[in-house]
Amino acid sequence: MSVCFFFQSHLFLSTLSKILISSLCYYICIFLTISPSSHQDERGKKMKNMEVRMREIELSLHNVKLLLKEKVTQLKDQLHRNGKADVLIKDLYVENSQLIKALEITEQRQKIAEKKNYLLEEKISSLNKIVRDLNPSTLSSLPYNYKCP
Repeated sequence: MSVCFFFQSHLFLSTLSKILISSLCYYICIFLTISPSSHQDERGKKMKNMEVRMREIELSLHNVKLLLKEKVTQLKDQLHRNGKADVLIKDLYVENSQLIKALEITEQRQKIAEKKNYLLEEKISSLNKIVRDLNPSTLSSLPYNYKCP
């Protein structure tokens, strides 16, 4: 976008310069066509008009140059900010990728822990059954005195 703007502004300045030069040539031609017998007042008026017009054109050209400099500065700042944002986005992408991998690993560990827990519960259940089968009379004769706190 900034390159396109640069070429457009360069074209605009070139056009404005051509207008300035053509206006200057026009006023010079008018100045030269005034016959020596013409009054000095007419020549002075045309010279003043030419000077006023030239100042206006120069002022317009100066203002356009200032606006272009300001726009170039704005575009450079925007480009700098976009570069920073691009780096931040890339960093966030990498961090997100790492977090996804860590989450996958954690989920795998949770599944493994759940399987181990299930197997341990099965073993405990089997051991309790074996203990009951080995000694059924002793367990039933013991009083159960557990109370909730």
